[in-house]
Amino acid sequence: MRLHHVLAAAACLLVIAGLVAGFTVTGSPSHARDVAIDQKRVDDLKDIASRLRTRYRDTGTFPATLPSEWAHDPVTKQPYPYRRTGRSQFTLCATFTAPSENEPSISGTGFWNHGSGQKCFNLDTSSEPA
Repeated sequence: MRLHHVLAAAACLLVIAGLVAGFTVTGSPSHARDVAIDQKRVDDLKDIASRLRTRYRDTGTFPATLPSEWAHDPVTKQPYPYRRTGRSQFTLCATFTAPSENEPSISGTGFWNHGSGQKCFNLDTSSEPA
């Protein structure tokens, strides 16, 4: 084998090793996409919770269903499951593709952490999770 063939083969092996190491550390592009979609779901739930608190905190009369113009799941386009559970309490749910990343939230509470599958968050207008 000539030297340039050996060098080309070594360069290819280094590129392949770099790709394998990169995917091992950061995950595949489809995993990154799943994580981004799940983060959108969490952001939507935070927005819905904030809207409910703003509009209904004083009256304590939550709507039976969420307004149709509010956020929907980015993949299924269906409204997020919502249920009144008390005078100042309600539950919001979403179905997640991947578990939360193992990083603490900014506030450290981890309230919005989730596993794969459906997760419901119990909220109260008298307190606000991070």
